[in-house]
Amino acid sequence: MDATELREAAEEFLTLPYTDEKFRAVMRAYLAAQPAAADDAEPVSEGWVYATGAFDNQSNIWLSAELPDGRGNLVVTVLSDRVSVTLENNYGAQCDDPNDDRGEFDLGDIANRGQLRRLCAALGIELKEPHR
Repeated sequence: MDATELREAAEEFLTLPYTDEKFRAVMRAYLAAQPAAADDAEPVSEGWVYATGAFDNQSNIWLSAELPDGRGNLVVTVLSDRVSVTLENNYGAQCDDPNDDRGEFDLGDIANRGQLRRLCAALGIELKEPHR
């Protein structure tokens, strides 16, 4: 279940007549803590990623943001058909082993702005979005 489905389920539970008041309070708290941006479902573009203020434009297709602890970077690669994200440490060596802290760990593709926002929040990367 993704964040949109969780939000929809929480909103639906609030409308049910037999829902316990404590459960309603939990659903209201969840909805308040997980506000959805109007553009969460929008696709990620290089311009939007750069406009968040957290990423430096490294080339014409990828952008990089330093992790708060300084041990690495989150790299967002924007291609015509997909957007992929990679965690990269400061050693720069290539490796496929997520336990090897000398290289990169491919986190896969992301589908929309909401997914990138949640990933950045989980990693402690602050996005500054004046247009939001």
